[in-house]
Amino acid sequence: MPSILIQQRGSTMNLEEIKNAWEILDKRLAEQNRLALQTLTDNRIDRAKSALWPLVFALWAQMLFGVALAIPFVTFWLRHLDTFHLAIAGILVHAYALMMIIDAGSQLALIRLIDHGKPVLEIQTTLAKLRDWRARKAPWLYGITGCLIWIPFLLVVFAALGADLWVKAPTVVTWLLLNAAISLAGFCLLQWLILRKPRSWLARSFDESNTSKSLIKAWKFLEELEQFQKEEETDGK
Repeated sequence: MPSILIQQRGSTMNLEEIKNAWEILDKRLAEQNRLALQTLTDNRIDRAKSALWPLVFALWAQMLFGVALAIPFVTFWLRHLDTFHLAIAGILVHAYALMMIIDAGSQLALIRLIDHGKPVLEIQTTLAKLRDWRARKAPWLYGITGCLIWIPFLLVVFAALGADLWVKAPTVVTWLLLNAAISLAGFCLLQWLILRKPRSWLARSFDESNTSKSLIKAWKFLEELEQFQKEEETDGK
């Protein structure tokens, strides 16, 4: 009788030890999975940030170009306040330079929001805002202004060289305005074709060219991470 009790106690202890061992093993596996997921998360976010470096350099170049453009033109229109058309031309180019600076700064601020400590969805939302701006809104802004801004730019450059085109060559100014109107009409036609067929080859090419390859590459890294996290959640259930 005592031997039976000892055997029962021994079997009970073995079951408890096995249960504890399984619990310890489960905790270790869960910790390993967590560390593996964290490592993968850090890796993909780092690669996404690295992929954005060409875009970062381009934005800094845009900002520096805007500063280099703004300084001489603000000096120009301040010196020509007595000549209305030259002052307006200088102000327009100065405003265009400020727009470039503000736009580059805003995009760089969005890129700085990418952080390992934030959820992937939040990072994707940030990149989605940047992608939407570059692919859909910025082309309209720079497309329209780009069709027109070169006219006041030329007026200022020629005036700085001593030739006021507005006064001395009004025919040339008229020709410039006509060319600007044609360019603007062509740009609007292009946008109409894109909006009319958003899934066409033209629309996709326009979207990719404005989005930038580095942004598309970063987006893919985050998509891979999101897919892996979804698979982990499914396996965990």
